[in-house]
Amino acid sequence: MMRTHDLVTHDVVSDGFLALTAAGFVVLCSSLLAIAFS
Repeated sequence: MMRTHDLVTHDVVSDGFLALTAAGFVVLCSSLLAIAFS
């Protein structure tokens, strides 16, 4: 029972980390493009 809960929590944390990483990557690319074309 506890193992399942830990697994679910781990999945949520992993998804959140992936979302943050993807968002950061998009922001970084946007910043580089803005600098390049400014």
